Amino acid sequence: MKYIHLLLTLSLFVQCQNTSKKPKESNMSTVADTSHHTHNVINDTTQILQQIIDLPQLQPYYHSNLPERVPLVVEKNQYVFAKSALKKFDKPVVFLAKTDLVSQNTKAYLTITKLAIDTQTKKATVEFKYPIEGIGGQASLVNSQGKWEVAKASIYEK
Repeated sequence: MKYIHLLLTLSLFVQCQNTSKKPKESNMSTVADTSHHTHNVINDTTQILQQIIDLPQLQPYYHSNLPERVPLVVEKNQYVFAKSALKKFDKPVVFLAKTDLVSQNTKAYLTITKLAIDTQTKKATVEFKYPIEGIGGQASLVNSQGKWEVAKASIYEK
């Protein structure tokens, strides 16, 4: 009788272990999907930020003829990934955290103050500031066939 009880207990234990393994296997595809989603968000963000730094309305404010303005510096924050492969003036964009901007006495930098991507409508909204010139701006972008393009942009002086 004890052997039957022991066999039933072991059998139940083995079944429970097998059942608990199944969700782990299904989570693997979720992890892969999340990884793919993260890659898309990074790619979207990189494309959007490149569009912003290349806005025709911003070009006169960069003053790329001044040595302290090249390369372009962008503040690292929750909207900007330090690994983004952005370029401006044929040089990689430099990303600095707020503390580094202060410690290095960097005055010319672009700050993204809002970046919202709606994956359902394939639209994005970006707000930014370029404090050294006393300007800010906003842009609306749309994604057409995997490519982000500016639909509307405006600059304002503070």
